[in-house]
Amino acid sequence: MKSPKKLSRREFLQAAGLAGVGATLAACVMPATPGAAPEGAATPKTILDTRRDQMSTETNKAICRRFLEQVYNEQRVDLVQEFLAKDLVQHIAGSPPVPSGLESFKQGLTVALAAFPDIQLTYDDEIAEGDKVVFRWTMTATHQGEFMGIPATGNQITRSGAAIYRLDNAKIAELWFFADNLEFMQQLGAIPTPEAA
Repeated sequence: MKSPKKLSRREFLQAAGLAGVGATLAACVMPATPGAAPEGAATPKTILDTRRDQMSTETNKAICRRFLEQVYNEQRVDLVQEFLAKDLVQHIAGSPPVPSGLESFKQGLTVALAAFPDIQLTYDDEIAEGDKVVFRWTMTATHQGEFMGIPATGNQITRSGAAIYRLDNAKIAELWFFADNLEFMQQLGAIPTPEAA
C-alpha cells in the first residue's frame, strides 16, 4: 500500500480552493515589494491602506459636517477650538489677507453672527480626497445687525459658495472660502441690482 503524498502548504490551499485567500491576506497587510514598481511610479496601495484612506476621508467629512452644523447653524462659537487648529490659516476670496489663528476666526464669526443671528448653512455637495474636504453650500439668514458698516435692513439673504477644508490631526488646519459677494452685497442693498441701476 502506497502512503499518501504529503502536500505542501501551497498544494493544500490549491486543493482546498483557498489559494487566493493567502494571496489576498498578503496583499492586505504586506507592503509592496521594493523595486517592484518603476522608479518614480506610485507605490501600489494595499487593501488596508485603501480602507484606512476611506475611513479617514469619511471621518474628515463627518468632522466638517459637525463643524458647519454646530458652529454655524447652532451658533456655538464656544466649540470652535474643538474643530479648528490653533494656527488655522484662512484664505478668503475677494478679501485682504486674514490673520492666522483661532482668535481671528472667532472674531469674524462673532461679527457675522451678530449681523445674521439666524444664519443657516446647508451643504449642497461634499467631496473629499486625502486630507481635504470640499463643501458647496447655501446660506440663508436675515440681516438683523450692522455688517461692514451697513445697518440692519431686515432683508432675507441667500448666499452660495464653497469652502475647502484641509484637516490635520482631526482638526481643520487650513480653509479656503469662496462666495458670491456681488449678489450678497446687492441683497444687503449696498450695490444696486442691474434692474435698479
